[in-house]
Amino acid sequence: MRYKKVEGFKFLHVANAFLSQVPWKVTYEGRKIEWDAALDLLYPEVANAEQSCYLVYLDDEVKPVYVGQYSGVFKDRWGLKKGKYIWHGKHDDTIKAALIEGRKVSIWLSVDPYAELSDGRKVNINKGIEQIIIEAIQPKWNTTGKSNDSTVGEPVINICAKYDRNLPEIASSVWASFEKDNLNNYLEKLIKKDEMSWGELQEEKMTGLSRCRHFLNYVSSGVKPEDAMVFVWREFP
Repeated sequence: MRYKKVEGFKFLHVANAFLSQVPWKVTYEGRKIEWDAALDLLYPEVANAEQSCYLVYLDDEVKPVYVGQYSGVFKDRWGLKKGKYIWHGKHDDTIKAALIEGRKVSIWLSVDPYAELSDGRKVNINKGIEQIIIEAIQPKWNTTGKSNDSTVGEPVINICAKYDRNLPEIASSVWASFEKDNLNNYLEKLIKKDEMSWGELQEEKMTGLSRCRHFLNYVSSGVKPEDAMVFVWREFP
């Protein structure tokens, strides 16, 4: 069995593409075609391999030309009509063209696409593996994911920490805007005063803050305060 490691993840060589001498006759988008691009599964059980990440290689090139992932099972992602014919996606023609040129096309499958949580549970990270390899290698057949950077964006845990610490200050700045714009008489009308459970009270704090923010935005854009009041209560009842 042939293995290789890519970006720290172990992959098994599971299939080779070939041109079948007995094409599959099918009607596609109103056209009758004979399709001969197929996969030879080195291990038949791979047809039912669980969701994972896979690599496509040309010849003995060091880097894969394509990285993909799938949910369900392997045979469904690759189409495998009649058990062998590739009905995979937009790169089917690219694979066929490579085979016609005499290139070798091999498929490699992630052996253990799992990460263990702190409580011992395992989660399938096939999409994460795909993104890591695309970002690191920039495979030439991949058209999506190359410009994505998994490090871009604010971590949600940081956002939570900010609001856990600073929510009173954020609310105070909103209240100050009401006072600065002489809108204090509207402020109490934007906050519910009903009896609520602790959980409902926490939710209402955020909803009330949203009402106030949107109210200020409407008024600053020229909407009359009375109309703004109606709008925000419809948006955040």
